[in-house]
Amino acid sequence: MDFIKQLDTLALGSRIRNLGDLLMKDMLMVYRDYNVEFEPRWFTTFQLIMHRHELAVTEIAKNLKQSHPAAVQVVNSLEKNKLIITKTDSKDRRRRLVRLSRKGMKLAEELSQLWEDVHTVANELISESAPDLMETLSKVEDALNSKSTYVRIKEKQEARKLNNNQ
Repeated sequence: MDFIKQLDTLALGSRIRNLGDLLMKDMLMVYRDYNVEFEPRWFTTFQLIMHRHELAVTEIAKNLKQSHPAAVQVVNSLEKNKLIITKTDSKDRRRRLVRLSRKGMKLAEELSQLWEDVHTVANELISESAPDLMETLSKVEDALNSKSTYVRIKEKQEARKLNNNQ
């Protein structure tokens, strides 16, 4: 048996990360098969820009629940690959506004059918293996947003200290 599976929920973060890595690896192969220079890690940022048309890097980080440096890193990669255009906000020189370039818009159009297929396949996978997965993920995210793992562990440690002192 897989050791990480043996660890059960103790390795929850590792299992989720490994699942994400597996999905990203498969998507990288799909993009390569389609001869498309697109990285799976760009997907959510690219989609957000595509749907919102223009937004600040800070808004990208907030919407995707990423750190600002992580959002900057993806934006810089997209810009380097000429899929987006950035400009300084005329109202606030500290803000960098991001939008798709012509190349990015063309790529979005080219990939639209592929992304529909990915969406269908993901729904089929979830349907056949874990129909409540997305709802369950939302519940776990909500629970962590209301009280982090860190806080929960600290509370357990404090309770143990109190019990041991009595």
